[in-house]
Amino acid sequence: MRQDAFGLTIGDKHTYRDFGLIMTSFYIPLPETKKSLIEVPYASGNLDFTEATGEPTYQDREGLKFDFAIHDKSWNLETIKTKLAMHLHGRKLKLIPDNDTGYYYMARLQVDSEKKYKSYGILTLTGSAEPFKYDLLSSDEPWKWDPFNFYTGVIRNYGEIHFTNGGEFTVAAGGMNTVPVFIVTASTNLALVYDGTTYGMPNPGTYRFPKIKIGNEAVTLTFTGTGTVTIRYRGRYL
Repeated sequence: MRQDAFGLTIGDKHTYRDFGLIMTSFYIPLPETKKSLIEVPYASGNLDFTEATGEPTYQDREGLKFDFAIHDKSWNLETIKTKLAMHLHGRKLKLIPDNDTGYYYMARLQVDSEKKYKSYGILTLTGSAEPFKYDLLSSDEPWKWDPFNFYTGVIRNYGEIHFTNGGEFTVAAGGMNTVPVFIVTASTNLALVYDGTTYGMPNPGTYRFPKIKIGNEAVTLTFTGTGTVTIRYRGRYL
């Protein structure tokens, strides 16, 4: 078998390396925007509150579809279908396409098949996924060479950051607005200053401040006091 056939990693298995599936079509749609419209009697148009919170929200990605060819001279369609179904059918699993290995989708897929001709059949995966794709690694996880994209990837190593009498730290941009988590393991009057507001982190523990969001632009955070903090952050994207 070739080792480089394009496919998907779903959970801990790959569609080609573990099941011998040859992909013939690939479709992951963008999510639809959740629209919030109020009809105004006796007036043209509607009141649009879609971005009332400052940004649109999104539906799940519906209509994922992946087709694979199975040559029945060397593979049994029903056997492969059963093995694949036992692995993923109806389960919510990480899905990583081979052409975008720095990110993953959380998808729920179903398995179906069709016998087209005597010599081969078609196996199809369909389903839905959460609205966003996510960085494969969180900022507090060990960095890996293999999935890193040297054109678009960002190396985030935000674990065990030590501050003595304060300092600044910049969190790289990561797509959609996301609230990071601050895990404090040591603190002597440690605090975070952002946009004119001071957020105290006086004791070891986990802190989350909803007004602090990392989005499409890098954010520089100012710390005061002394301590050690890990910033847990995972970018998410359309």
